[in-house]
Amino acid sequence: MSASTPHDGGRAVIALACLLALAALYACEGGGNSVKATAAPPSSTTGPTLDQTASPTSATSATVKGVALKMGSTIRIESSLALMEVAAAADKSFEVVVDLHANAVNHFVVTELFAGGGVSPAVALEVVQDGQPPKLFIDFPADGEVLSAPKTNVSGRVSDVLSGFLGLDVFVNGQPAAVNVGIGTNATFEFQKLPLVAGAPNQIVVRAVDAVGNEVEKEITVQYEAPSGNLVEKLSGDDQSGLVETLLAEPIRVKVRRANGLPFAGKVICFAVTKSDGQLTPNGNGPGKTALSVLSDASGIAEVYWRLGSDAGCGNNRLAVTSKDVSGTVYFCASALAAPPDQVNVGSGSEQVTQVGGPAPEVLRAWVSDGCNGVADVPVTFKVTQGGGLVSGGGMYNQTLVTVTTGPTGHAQVTLIVGPKPGNNRVAATIEGSSTPAVFGVVGVEGGADETRFEGQVLDNSGQPILGATCMLEFSDGTEETTTTSEEGCFEFTDLQSSGLAHLHIDGSTATEVGGPTEGGTVPIDPELLRFPALAYEPVVIAGAVNSLPRPILLPRLDPANDVVYDGLADVELGVEGIDGLRMFVTAGSMTLADGTVPDELGPVTLSLNQVHSDDIPMQPGDGAAPPFAWTLQPAEARFDPPVRVSYPNISGLAPGAVSFFLSFNHSTGRFDIVATGSVNDDGSCIETDPGSGIEVSGWGCNCPPYSVAGSVVVPNVEISGPDTVTAAADAESTFTAAGFPSPGTYAWTGGAAVGSTTGASYKTKFLSSGTVAVTYTCQSGATATDSVKVDVDTPVKVKIDDPAPNPLYTCPSTQVTFKATGSPAGGTWSWSGGTAVSGASTANYTAEFSSAGSVKVKVTYTGPGGTSMDTADLTVEVERPTKVVAFTRSRHPNLASPNDLQSLFDSGAALVKGDDDGPGDGGFDDDVCLDLSFTLTVAAQATFPDQSAGTFPPAEQYDYTLPIYNDIPNSTAKSQLLAATFANLKQVNSGQNGPGKVFTASAKKPGKSIVFTQIAVAATTVHEWGHNAGLGHRPETDDQKPAILYFSNVPGRNEINRDERKKMEAF
Repeated sequence: MSASTPHDGGRAVIALACLLALAALYACEGGGNSVKATAAPPSSTTGPTLDQTASPTSATSATVKGVALKMGSTIRIESSLALMEVAAAADKSFEVVVDLHANAVNHFVVTELFAGGGVSPAVALEVVQDGQPPKLFIDFPADGEVLSAPKTNVSGRVSDVLSGFLGLDVFVNGQPAAVNVGIGTNATFEFQKLPLVAGAPNQIVVRAVDAVGNEVEKEITVQYEAPSGNLVEKLSGDDQSGLVETLLAEPIRVKVRRANGLPFAGKVICFAVTKSDGQLTPNGNGPGKTALSVLSDASGIAEVYWRLGSDAGCGNNRLAVTSKDVSGTVYFCASALAAPPDQVNVGSGSEQVTQVGGPAPEVLRAWVSDGCNGVADVPVTFKVTQGGGLVSGGGMYNQTLVTVTTGPTGHAQVTLIVGPKPGNNRVAATIEGSSTPAVFGVVGVEGGADETRFEGQVLDNSGQPILGATCMLEFSDGTEETTTTSEEGCFEFTDLQSSGLAHLHIDGSTATEVGGPTEGGTVPIDPELLRFPALAYEPVVIAGAVNSLPRPILLPRLDPANDVVYDGLADVELGVEGIDGLRMFVTAGSMTLADGTVPDELGPVTLSLNQVHSDDIPMQPGDGAAPPFAWTLQPAEARFDPPVRVSYPNISGLAPGAVSFFLSFNHSTGRFDIVATGSVNDDGSCIETDPGSGIEVSGWGCNCPPYSVAGSVVVPNVEISGPDTVTAAADAESTFTAAGFPSPGTYAWTGGAAVGSTTGASYKTKFLSSGTVAVTYTCQSGATATDSVKVDVDTPVKVKIDDPAPNPLYTCPSTQVTFKATGSPAGGTWSWSGGTAVSGASTANYTAEFSSAGSVKVKVTYTGPGGTSMDTADLTVEVERPTKVVAFTRSRHPNLASPNDLQSLFDSGAALVKGDDDGPGDGGFDDDVCLDLSFTLTVAAQATFPDQSAGTFPPAEQYDYTLPIYNDIPNSTAKSQLLAATFANLKQVNSGQNGPGKVFTASAKKPGKSIVFTQIAVAATTVHEWGHNAGLGHRPETDDQKPAILYFSNVPGRNEINRDERKKMEAF
């Protein structure tokens, strides 16, 4: 098995990107784990020993040097840029300069080619090249703001995705500010009490510098105006600090004075939290509010108690104090510190795969938090619990147990050398006070076989196999292999002649069918209704092993309903069908595609935003992030300046004002990074990005918090797809697919003669006689679950219902339907059930009647010749006759002396819908469906149209409706005015037109406002216009649509509605 990192589409030049990368080639010598525990840095016993390489660095190249294990060896260094080999010197030393990708995490695989033959296990090397400045935002004060105090705090956000975790320096007008590094990509800063000059602009220059010297500078200008007249002033409580979600030690106290300097007693003072989700109380007890009004006492003093918000940072809590008719606004700031640690999560490094006895390519990084914020200086114990591996960290090397203290970001890390045998290696990270560890899983793989293979499976995000996706595997030596996925979604590359670094590209746009070999069979893909994106991975292929990805490749379904055309000339808003509140806003002229082109009027692009279940992201976010759902923004790897603003539904129920972060898969680092900050809006409905912040590169994304909670007990489960018993032909290849929970986890299959890997989610095997296929799933905690399937080896018997094709099939009560099936091999017997049999219950063609509403399962059983085996197929018939009662208030023009009986007209319209229900397959357009429709017309309070003298209507509707123009309506303006009138929602007049020859039988608008023209109205008009009320448009202007109630013209014989129309009618 081989692991890798996904990209959103196209070949990324950012290399190995290997949070899950396999860093090993098979070692023909020294394959066992002979490493000994030591308290000093050891030399490698299996391959080259590398000196420490400067990282991060702003240089464009790096020097890789070290000592070979044996004399006469050649050192091979692979990266996505090049493959280099250098001979070790006589003293076994080597040194080579390698080029670096700019502004990226560069991954290298270093192996030793022994003079006598054989290759060592690989050593992974990571070098961060950082040549870009940090991101800097000044949150307070605002540019151009007029302040009423002679000193101000300056606070904001600073981040650097590449080297920010090592620290960031911020200077305000040349003076150092306090910085809380967060996790490097979400740092905050504050400079307290910067003096201001009255009567002149005050320039505030903020400069941020990262660990390698890259810097950025921003400038704002503020004014200081000394308040006059009534004023409010600070007394105490400013610039405090405390633990998140705790009460500050001192209350927030202000004093309000009159213009003559005397205390202003009994004045209403408004305290409002403007940053974070802190709470205010009058006495420090009970639940708080984000805004609180307090009366000043006899001395003009008012006070509140401030409970800090949930996010840690410098000056990251702020409140404003104001009062009516009082000059200026007084601001208070406070800093929040992380609470004591209560959980530890896997930060990164789990789910790796490597050579037995060799080092895991990525460190095992644990994140310690208070549930939301990283906590520094916490001892973390890493213990090897399975596999016989050894860990190094905290100054101890090659131990089974080490303790490492967390750094400023709350992370602690160790390296791992996996055990000497193939299989799972597990390391548990624990902290004092938390009973549940963060468990890392790394799989050791042994090569040495005669054939090198690579295989995998491609599914949609509901677990259905995708047929016809193009899979291409490329190696750094130029070798290229191409194949497509099978009916089971599987692909394989056999007898590979190359190994090492590779690029795997999965193109979902070529897929032809989805569904796999289930009872329902595959379903052809209509590109107008369904598309799949592309993904790319950067695996390392082990020579002489069966390589695969650690889990199936999941391609999300791209819904064309979410497509928006963007030509760069106007802002566009993106949404997701079925998810209220998820919106992205793309600014005109902001987008550059991955190939460097800019969309314009002659070359527009289609943008799409689609939901991805959080369990179906190709690679899970780190640090325990547990978003309710994720998204994919396509096309992938496009850049946006200014960034895309995001509004994300607050499904997790974070408090108003709570700080939240938006993550995006970063191709430069090969991981999910925080790329934007945001907060919950005032009504708590959604999370919105902060000003200037947003998505800069399209692709996969999500938000956090929340984070998964350590200490929860999850019972694992695994299920093999399909029935409990299957039939297989003798010595024929069968594929079984399982889904394990919780993810991630590992699979182990048994049964039959395995064909390929036994450790993936998909398993291929052959049987000569009946037997059992079983799978054991091991989740990250080490708990296991099993499932099995009985395999009967027999001549396969198959049956399929060919007609009708839809499943489920929708029909009306008291209709007869004929079902046609085919079975193989020929000569078997038939048995049907479901509905009331009319004929053919023991033949291939079965006719049944469905008399009453409900869901009916029609099932056919086909028993093969000789009666030794059988197959079944079924189809659900939904028999339905829904009801809908529509109520109108009616009024008529006073000139209409003898109106038609409208109730009778509407009753006739309802009867048209009820009386002609052809059911499925009428051949005209879409199935004619049932709807028991009735209308109730009630005379409005204004039985005839009122005039404006009544004075009961809003100004916009003050028209004299008694005028003749509103009885014989001559133009669209009068029609629109009458439609908008609120005295009744159904108005009856004589006639109407929009111009010469444009006569209308009626008119309607959404919601529920209609006009009936007595002169030419017919029964079908009533339902037609009410359909417009419900939001329905006209049917196409073609002959086969004429039977439709919603046909655009008043032709005879209209009496049919289809299922989509009924759905909107029922919902209205």
